[in-house]
Amino acid sequence: MSNKVLTMLMLLSIFFSGCIDYSDSEKNENMEDVITTVKNESTTDDQMLKIDKSSYEVGEIVKGRFEFENDIFVQSYMSIYRFENNSWKYLGMWDYNGTLYEGFGAIPPSIKVNSKTDSPLFIKWNQKMIEDSLSGSLDESISITQANPGKYKIQISYGNQSDCSKTIAAEFIIE
Repeated sequence: MSNKVLTMLMLLSIFFSGCIDYSDSEKNENMEDVITTVKNESTTDDQMLKIDKSSYEVGEIVKGRFEFENDIFVQSYMSIYRFENNSWKYLGMWDYNGTLYEGFGAIPPSIKVNSKTDSPLFIKWNQKMIEDSLSGSLDESISITQANPGKYKIQISYGNQSDCSKTIAAEFIIE
């Protein structure tokens, strides 16, 4: 091969390796934006879920409220998720006062709430969660741990009937 061809191949390989490095760093920057950007308020139809702050310190009580205009059914427990590996990981269910649901797979009941007397439903979470997934053994003890820093969301299921087929979610960060 001539020197011109070898030089051209070297320049092309340098160019392409530079492009790959650039796209990897751009991907990392975009991922950081996803993790640090939160939507701490959601509104659908006649409902609104709002987390009081978009960012909380480790161990600080997460607080919010679910407001609704008409009488509806809500699931008696809220679901909490953590953003990991570019997707939402389900952590479990807590009642609106922050008590962990230990129903081990049983779906908690829905409750009918009155917009005049029950709205808003105040929610809180003490950032405590089950350390690892349980194997299902009745002899297994539950280990509770502090939630790690990261991006989280609280999701509430509601509906016009007891099946609670609609959801609303709001996000926050633990720093």
